[in-house]
Amino acid sequence: MERVKDSEVIKSHPYFKGVNWERMKNRLIDPPFKPRVSNEEDFTNFDKIFTDEKIQESPNSNPIGSTQFHKFDDFTYSQSPKFEITTE
Repeated sequence: MERVKDSEVIKSHPYFKGVNWERMKNRLIDPPFKPRVSNEEDFTNFDKIFTDEKIQESPNSNPIGSTQFHKFDDFTYSQSPKFEITTE
């Protein structure tokens, strides 16, 4: 219940006055900014300082052993809807 209480504190902040949280939750509010993209792999909205960075593998200090896979037996994954491509 602590997380619900924390979110209510944030939502009641004066900065968010006027936000209809139910409409927000149901994705009925248009975002104030929709970046233009030409396709799903368009990274022109990201600064080159990030897109030119050398790719590095994340170190895995605690790999999952085959005996630990049972922890994921009932795990399911549902991919979020893809973002909307705006070319206007």
